[in-house]
Amino acid sequence: MRRLLVGLLLAGAIGTVPAAENKLEPPDLDRYIRWGPLRVQPGLRLWNLGYDDNILYSADEPIGDYTATVTPRLDGLVLFGRKAFLTFDARLDHTFYLDTSEQNFTNWSLAGRATMPLRDFGVFGEWKLADSKERPIDQEDVRADREERTAAAGVVWQPGWRTQIELAGTTTDLTYTDPDLDVYDQSIDERLDRVERGTRTELSYRIRGRSSLLLRVERDRIDFDAPYVLDGADIPRDTKGTQWMAGIDLGPGAALTGELLVGRATIDAESPEIPDLETFVSRLELVYRLGERTRLELLGRREPGFSVRADTAYFVSTSGGLRWVRYLSRLIGIEAGAELGRLTFPESLAVGDRQDDLRRWDVGMRLRLFGFDPGRRVEYRLRFGRYRRDSTDDFAAQERNTLTVDATFGF
Repeated sequence: MRRLLVGLLLAGAIGTVPAAENKLEPPDLDRYIRWGPLRVQPGLRLWNLGYDDNILYSADEPIGDYTATVTPRLDGLVLFGRKAFLTFDARLDHTFYLDTSEQNFTNWSLAGRATMPLRDFGVFGEWKLADSKERPIDQEDVRADREERTAAAGVVWQPGWRTQIELAGTTTDLTYTDPDLDVYDQSIDERLDRVERGTRTELSYRIRGRSSLLLRVERDRIDFDAPYVLDGADIPRDTKGTQWMAGIDLGPGAALTGELLVGRATIDAESPEIPDLETFVSRLELVYRLGERTRLELLGRREPGFSVRADTAYFVSTSGGLRWVRYLSRLIGIEAGAELGRLTFPESLAVGDRQDDLRRWDVGMRLRLFGFDPGRRVEYRLRFGRYRRDSTDDFAAQERNTLTVDATFGF
């Protein structure tokens, strides 16, 4: 999948319809409230309200400050006649700092998918517009402005009630800006600006209830705006990427839900001076509910991406985590989570291999005023978290401690 080929530098797959759902039918109308011709699910989250002792992710001179983030969101549905429909997702994040207000920033995104069903066949178009301040995983002390413009169009075919096939052509334009990043011979836009064009194929086969077997394949040509500059020489950076992933989507409604996918990714550089990359990839998102009050979440991911640093071509990020949530009553709950990760740079253009080990854990309490549906709730959370990063390169090592309150309002 192309999104995983560029790894954590991308925000995720576009579109608002999960792969296991019937893509020729609109989502369940009961999840929305009516606003004239719109059916919407609004929400508001006040989170990250508290203290962060290393807001700049610095290894040498950490700076602490009080922070808060406000996130209004709107998921929506528009019906056109008896068959056609449009789903969309709009989101805005604004982060405040008390003493270092010059660090305040705003992220926003708007994604949608329009579908015209024709019996067991349909056509669709997708888009995503986003502008965000991003800290790339391999250079977290950088917070660049990242703009994404994505468009896709394709067809959905259901040859049988169990089988669904989707074919699409995609294009994504990615641009980066950071006027403060001047420690390399190239700016961040010269290293990361690119256009990606390719195809996407998704096949799902329902095996039982709402569970489905999945196969996803993406092929892309990635054209960078500028070449590498290494030892004064220009090296073309254009690549071709292919990724396939196969697995199972367990679907909603059961005690065990989520998705497990495994596969292979390759990045083929057109220049012989830039190494190719082939690696195992995976995505694991499972939730196990032990009754009404206890939940276990298991998350895992392995994916490659393009490195921000000028002396490396790619990185591979591997992580796994577990979260336990237990409600002591219908109102009060406790939680604990832990995550381990590793960041490697298997193909270096100039220096020896670098490796980062990441550790993250948090504990907290929850107060849920009403609602067991994640989309319709009022809930407060108090959490203490710690993050540590050890690296073979001293500049990348860092520690962070946070004490925050979250407030989520959904309808």
